[in-house]
Amino acid sequence: MKTEPDQPAFPLERGMDHETATGMTLRQYYAGQAMQGLLSNPEMVGPRWLDDIGETALKVADLTIAALNEPSTEI
Repeated sequence: MKTEPDQPAFPLERGMDHETATGMTLRQYYAGQAMQGLLSNPEMVGPRWLDDIGETALKVADLTIAALNEPSTEI
């Protein structure tokens, strides 16, 4: 199955018509996880990094999604 950046991170079907609640995307979820890891590093927390940390987290998210779509990493 291909991983799409805009697919829901935690899809939830509810009701008889199977309406899906989407919430955040996988890209947003992976970026949040990357940002949490980056901010846990004391060297990353400071004025010179704060301007770039969001962009860096999104790059990590995009790389993660790309890696998940590599044939050798599919489960």
